Amino acid sequence: MEAVTSVFWDIRTCPVPPGCDHRRVGPCIKRFLGNKGYSGPLTITAIGSLTDFPRDFLEEVYSSGVSLHKAFGERAFVDTLDGLIIDFTFKNEPPANIMVISDGKYFTSKYAFELESTGYTIMPSNTLPEVEDDRCIDDKCIDETSESAFWICSVCGMDTPSQGFQNFTNHVHSRQHQHEWREWVAFESFGRE
Repeated sequence: MEAVTSVFWDIRTCPVPPGCDHRRVGPCIKRFLGNKGYSGPLTITAIGSLTDFPRDFLEEVYSSGVSLHKAFGERAFVDTLDGLIIDFTFKNEPPANIMVISDGKYFTSKYAFELESTGYTIMPSNTLPEVEDDRCIDDKCIDETSESAFWICSVCGMDTPSQGFQNFTNHVHSRQHQHEWREWVAFESFGRE
């Protein structure tokens, strides 16, 4: 079915299998969806506390066309997912497709499942599609997918997507981000006392 599709990936609970080329993630998700009959515009967003991952890993994932959404906290994925799904449905009427790649216990969005009755297709998955297959990737594919990637930082309250992995790196090392991160950690620590 040709319709817009958005994939939300919990980068913490569904990691790329060891030994796989991280640059294959975006093309393999696209191929997986194509094999299931889904076509049309596609966005893939990795959600999580991205500073927990090595820079090289994030750069390779980003270069595969996967956008980065820096969220915070133990429940970063869950707390961010509903907002992203709501935003997606405001911008895309049915039929449209939403794929959520997350450990099942962390995907509890009742809102997402209610969307099925209004014409959206919801595809939960507790694993990342196979990324070992060499047919998923070539240099042309990487170049085409990396142009669509963006990043967002929920820690700093950013709502507008930004472009460029170097800009992402600069942001997470900026004074503004470090200040916002310390404020959030202090708030979370105070709330648990």
